[in-house]
Amino acid sequence: MLPKKDMKTVEYLAHLDINKYPGVYKKIKETVETLNLIKYSAKETIISKKGLKGHFLLLKELINSNADIILIRNTLYAIFFLPIIVLIKRIQGKHIIIDIPTPIRVILREILLKKISIISKIIRIIFFLLIEFYNMLMNLHILVSA
Repeated sequence: MLPKKDMKTVEYLAHLDINKYPGVYKKIKETVETLNLIKYSAKETIISKKGLKGHFLLLKELINSNADIILIRNTLYAIFFLPIIVLIKRIQGKHIIIDIPTPIRVILREILLKKISIISKIIRIIFFLLIEFYNMLMNLHILVSA
């Protein structure tokens, strides 16, 4: 759908293996379709490249996005760079929505049950808690600025 002059544009960015997580992709696709139905010009950008390279490609897409509203499916490794990019986008007048995929207790349980070393578990939990702390700060900022 091509945007009209006064139509708000939306881009949903996600780092996702569509074959591994078809339900998540379906949610993203349905969200974009619904936004288009209610008079937004919405599109999805799915980064399927695995590993850190995929996370950096997602950040690159975020930097290059010209959408008025940007939805970002949160990623573990983007947390270190996301605040700076989000701040720049907010200064540009863009609205950022961070999609937090799963409740905290479920993620922590999944990390603890994963068959990886205790050090890997600790690192993942620390990354995850940093993400949650950042999201909390972002929500406070949104509430204060609204």
